[in-house]
Amino acid sequence: MVFEAVMVVVGLVFLLTASYSDIRTREVPDWISYGLMFVGLGLRLMFSFVEGWELFASGLLGLGVGWLLAYMLYVADQWGGGDSKLLMGVGSLVGLWWGSYQFGWFLLGLIFLGAFWGLLWSIGVAITGWKGFTKSFKKLLKEYKWWHLGVWIFSGVIGVLSIWWVPLLTIVGFILGSFYLICFIVAIEKSGFTRKIAPEHLVEGDWLEKNVEIKNRIVMHKRALEKRDIRRLMVLKADDKLNYVLIKEGAPFVPGFLFSFVVVFLAKNWTMGIIEKIFWFLG
Repeated sequence: MVFEAVMVVVGLVFLLTASYSDIRTREVPDWISYGLMFVGLGLRLMFSFVEGWELFASGLLGLGVGWLLAYMLYVADQWGGGDSKLLMGVGSLVGLWWGSYQFGWFLLGLIFLGAFWGLLWSIGVAITGWKGFTKSFKKLLKEYKWWHLGVWIFSGVIGVLSIWWVPLLTIVGFILGSFYLICFIVAIEKSGFTRKIAPEHLVEGDWLEKNVEIKNRIVMHKRALEKRDIRRLMVLKADDKLNYVLIKEGAPFVPGFLFSFVVVFLAKNWTMGIIEKIFWFLG
């Protein structure tokens, strides 16, 4: 299908550009997201004269569903504006229609591959900032020493019971793995993903780690910053009311869009084969 081939090429170009920008500057320019929306809908409109009006309608529906999901994540302070706009762009390009599950597979891939990518990035940050990370990790274990002790006691009891039923060892691994994974994530956030930034160096989508307070009065709650928020913070600095704010960077999430797109559209046969084997094994 010619349209799908063109769509894949366009998606790869835009998502590669967006991923590079996100990794380098932690920002996705609006022209990338809006460009993807217009190009996606434009391609669907042109090809709809040959393949039917449903092609264009599916792009509008994908844009609408992408906007709805992005809006909910944005107001819940889970995503910044750049990620939200990019999801709308992907929705308009991929489209959504009855019997077509590509956008659904993309979203599912985005959840799991985005989380896996974030974990890999976090490990890299922990390695490069090993001294600060280990200090933060040890401090965290000390603060939650009773939880730490409780997890080991409970795991030990389950481990003893596994003498009679070996599968219980998987529960031990899950409990210990989950506890240390949570500690790892919190430690890396405190040591590698949090830093002080002057207002003039902020960009749209930066996340406030804590509320901005002046004379014990909250002037801005922690959230993803918009352009108007940055202007307001710059005014406060100009009035000598603050010098910096605490920002949580996190891992650049846009590469997760790219990985999910590649898996769904370029490696879908290989991916579906693995999924079928997993279901066959579980069944």
